[in-house]
Amino acid sequence: MCKDVIKDSSDRSNSPIRILTIGYGYRLIKILWNPVANETGFQINHIPHPSLFPGDFPNELEDIETSELHYMFSEPIKQPAKPDISFLESLEENEKFTIHNVILADEHLAKLPYAESIAYIGMASKQIQRILGFYRPNVALSGFEGWHNSLAMLICKKMGVHWYGIVYTPIPKGLFGFSSTNNSSQTRAFGRLENKVVEELARTSLVAFSEGAEKVFVPHVEDSLLNLLRLMPNRLRNLKNKFRIIVSGKFDRFTHRSFRESFSDYVGRIWNAFSSRKMPMLREPPECEYSFFALHMQPEMGIDVWAPYYSNQLWVVNVIARSLPPTQKLLVKLHKIDIGRWNYSELMRLKSIPAVVLVHDSANATEFIKNANIVFSIQGTVAYEAAMLGRKVITFGETMYQDFPNVYKVGVLEELPSLVREILGIDNPAPEKVQQGLTKLLSRFRPGVFNNWALAPSTDQIKNFSRHIESMAEQITENRVAK
Repeated sequence: MCKDVIKDSSDRSNSPIRILTIGYGYRLIKILWNPVANETGFQINHIPHPSLFPGDFPNELEDIETSELHYMFSEPIKQPAKPDISFLESLEENEKFTIHNVILADEHLAKLPYAESIAYIGMASKQIQRILGFYRPNVALSGFEGWHNSLAMLICKKMGVHWYGIVYTPIPKGLFGFSSTNNSSQTRAFGRLENKVVEELARTSLVAFSEGAEKVFVPHVEDSLLNLLRLMPNRLRNLKNKFRIIVSGKFDRFTHRSFRESFSDYVGRIWNAFSSRKMPMLREPPECEYSFFALHMQPEMGIDVWAPYYSNQLWVVNVIARSLPPTQKLLVKLHKIDIGRWNYSELMRLKSIPAVVLVHDSANATEFIKNANIVFSIQGTVAYEAAMLGRKVITFGETMYQDFPNVYKVGVLEELPSLVREILGIDNPAPEKVQQGLTKLLSRFRPGVFNNWALAPSTDQIKNFSRHIESMAEQITENRVAK
């Protein structure tokens, strides 16, 4: 079935550095990795996104060297073979992240019968192992979304291959770093950068954010008739691609939803979004004492991959509410992009939790953060925003935001009430302390590209990205990277 998955690269042996990317689509290979290969001279091969197969979308393959593509599978898997459970178990050695997390963090595999999902993961793990063994990269690079990236991380570590997930800063835009774990807590940069440069970047970023000139990027969502019409061309384009996949016989239920599932999900989300408008919610911060929690979008790496044990947000809200003193309300803000995931009855369950008050998805989160006594976050950028605004923050997952002096991580869950009381009793940090925290965090990053892939990276962005890739490769080949 998979004989043609791995292809030789004729100039592979002549390349000083071999990089293997995992999980990217053809467009990102064209606009990001091809230019990086040209800029660095490195041999960069790819395991494309597992929804792609040889011969798919021939027009999109233009300008891509097909010998550099090592597909996960040569054709869609109809009935996966019995998995090697012992091998899968061995991937979890010395890791906090488990194979069950790989499955449950994926929007497709989590909805399939468990036996099918574990069998599919078993086949994929052997293929990734086989490709890594053939290509022998100096380093594997990926994002975090999807099962393939988490699984590749586990396999790379088992095989002794350097693996990094690429982390981008929401503010300021255009910085990136490398994480050696399934979250951002170990994000680091390579190559030197003057402390004064980072300090100045931190200062200007704080000023820009506080003045509203720098904001976290939020794409348009179908929360109004205007946005429904605005996004209709994208929906039609996706529908056309899905139809083409099905007609060509390339439909893969492990990486795609059926027409029926897609239509049901789309209609359900639109219905939920508009029906929630009937429920009274806050749009402006109240005058009472309150703490603030912003619901995360799901599925999404920040919660399902970076903090999988807190992915049940209804339970998390309950935990927070039970930990607050009676003087505190808990304001829970709906996510602008993910309002359609919560139906009316689920919102009523949230609202029925003692001390919980719902905040409308269109409300300005920054205004609520500015007046909150404590901002709670599982792993999201709201923790970053709150820390930059000098508010006290409690996170549940491992995160780089702990570089700020005002960010605290939950340890033993039973101790959360005492942590809350302790934090309520201390002052917010001085501005210079916040700037020092941001400086420490930004030192983990270097200039590169902004991960809004609707726009192709500029020439300067590619050059900066490439310089950082070169610094990383230099340290790896000199065996100076801490294991």
